[in-house]
Amino acid sequence: MAKTLVVYYTLSWTTKKVSEIVAKTIKSDLKEIQLEKPISTIEAYAKWFFIRNSKNPTKLKEDIDISDYDTIYIWTPIRFYTTTPAVRSFMKDKDFKWKKVIPFCTDGWNCGNYFRVMQDLAKNAEMWEWKEFQFVSKMTDEELKKLVKEWIK
Repeated sequence: MAKTLVVYYTLSWTTKKVSEIVAKTIKSDLKEIQLEKPISTIEAYAKWFFIRNSKNPTKLKEDIDISDYDTIYIWTPIRFYTTTPAVRSFMKDKDFKWKKVIPFCTDGWNCGNYFRVMQDLAKNAEMWEWKEFQFVSKMTDEELKKLVKEWIK
């Protein structure tokens, strides 16, 4: 039986909220990528600007095993038009062969090169159509649920 996972990294309620709605809508498991040493949003912006394209992984609290999943939705907020170092660390050295990967993100303007980066990180995966959610913080819960359901169809 096919299993689906929604995995996300967040510094705010926005990404978590959307990830929870997606997981509930598609009836999947939900896992949060957590840093070994949590940082504030201000600290994240200051550090991530300089390490956004670094090959050195950010240390995570725990590894999330994807071996039992056929489909993986990967959610991240966008920082400097790309994915967060935490998501890069999560994806590093994972085997995505025979898996469907569906990236989605939140941003107030645009997701920049996030989707190209995700294709590079999810080597051998079957990449499905991505979704960019804009201005989520200005949506009501009902508007957000409707948007997710329209996307998931």
